[in-house]
Amino acid sequence: MDRIRGKALAGYIVAKGHDGYQVAFALGELAPDLGNAATSVGTDKDGSLRLLCPNDSAGARSVRMLESIVLYGIH
Repeated sequence: MDRIRGKALAGYIVAKGHDGYQVAFALGELAPDLGNAATSVGTDKDGSLRLLCPNDSAGARSVRMLESIVLYGIH
């Protein structure tokens, strides 16, 4: 993976759940050579997708019933 530098550091993703819940991540915090924030997508018992952020202390950025992940700010 190429390193994220310059203008690309202004990019971010928004993950949205079926219930309208949304969270955002800066690309820099997800990049392995910068923030290296652990995130993953898995399935719940009912088969729906879930975005997991195991290192977040409160778990508020985990998204259940994940519908979309959109990348912004990269051209």
